Amino acid sequence: MKLLPKPYFLLTIAAFLWVASDSSNASAREFEKRFDGTIKGGSFSISNVLITCDTDDTRCDGAKNFTNAFYKNDPFEMVNVDVDSDASTFNSSTADLALPSDATILHAELYWSGVYTDSGAPHKFTAPLDASKKNEVLFKVPDGNYVTVVGDVDEDAEGLGFYQGHADVTSLINGSGTYGIANVQLTTGKHMYGGWTLVVIVESDLEPYRRVVLWDGFLRNENGSNGITLPNTLGDGEQEILSADLNVVLYDGDKANNDSLLVDGNLFVPKNPNPTTDPAAAGDFGNSSITKFGERFEDRNPFYKNTLGYDNDVFDILPLLDTNFDVELEFKTGADVIHIGVIGVQSEIEPEDDESDHCPDRGPRGHGHHGHGYHGHGHHGHGQHGHGNHRSRAHSHQKRHDKKKGKKNKKSRKKSHKRKR
Repeated sequence: MKLLPKPYFLLTIAAFLWVASDSSNASAREFEKRFDGTIKGGSFSISNVLITCDTDDTRCDGAKNFTNAFYKNDPFEMVNVDVDSDASTFNSSTADLALPSDATILHAELYWSGVYTDSGAPHKFTAPLDASKKNEVLFKVPDGNYVTVVGDVDEDAEGLGFYQGHADVTSLINGSGTYGIANVQLTTGKHMYGGWTLVVIVESDLEPYRRVVLWDGFLRNENGSNGITLPNTLGDGEQEILSADLNVVLYDGDKANNDSLLVDGNLFVPKNPNPTTDPAAAGDFGNSSITKFGERFEDRNPFYKNTLGYDNDVFDILPLLDTNFDVELEFKTGADVIHIGVIGVQSEIEPEDDESDHCPDRGPRGHGHHGHGYHGHGHHGHGQHGHGNHRSRAHSHQKRHDKKKGKKNKKSRKKSHKRKR
């Protein structure tokens, strides 16, 4: 496993999303473009929870497996998950990361999120909670020991205790295997959630050429909508888009609360992983899941189908796109508070002669990019959780995009220039 020499990163960018939101919604931190590049390679993302319902509650097992009607974290006393045998940790969980055999590490970003509040009942504090350590977590790489990682913290704009931490862990990544997170400062009790995500960006000759853009921020959405424009996010406006995948990490998205997403004004309807036993998941965007194209990512400990408030999902958005330049998203919720933390878009494109020499741009803190293998599965046909079948999925949409190409390019450029002014 190779780490990219630091001189490779030559450019720094500071770009922000254009956001239109209801007055009830606010950003603790506007979304920033962490990485933007066209490379032969991809991004691999893994996640897991750090709190779940108390098994003393007879409804808990059914809730974690979507086999009863108790889908939300609201009625449960949420407690810490602690899967390691280390007496010094009060919460911990793991997930398996699989990278291409020839991967060169470009960047790795660790995210963690939950609620920290001292507002009293119905919340419970579990020692040794320490508000000054919300920016610290323990991080373990394959065959390694825990090390302390210190990052930055985004806090809810309304002061309700929701927060997201994030840190650059590029120098710590040592290849495929089991990664663990521990000692995240989380309030337990009713209405609580907690979990983490690791995004690892690599170059690999086993992966196709992609335009990859990664954004992160902390955007609150309560009983309304947030319109987000991702400018200059797909191809260069001239290239043919062969596939387009959207990765979203959002927090406290309870299933059956009718959270929804529109892409370029078109309603996205996510695939239901369990249509027979879990009918309430149909059409619900923020549904407490960790999935890739509707299939659950299972290589994690503990594995719960229902994360009770933590989402990391990857979707095919090619059929919904109106341009091959910008992406417009609209997040809606009817009876919930959600926070959006990470947005990644990757689009497979036909390589140009000089693309192998294209240097990706790092974001404000030197971050990376999204490509293959979101949710750990790499080059073996699992796509963004490991891709592999993009060309076949894109083929049915290719003719439609070809016909609209000229009109789309003109339209997208005008929109982008207008926003910049």
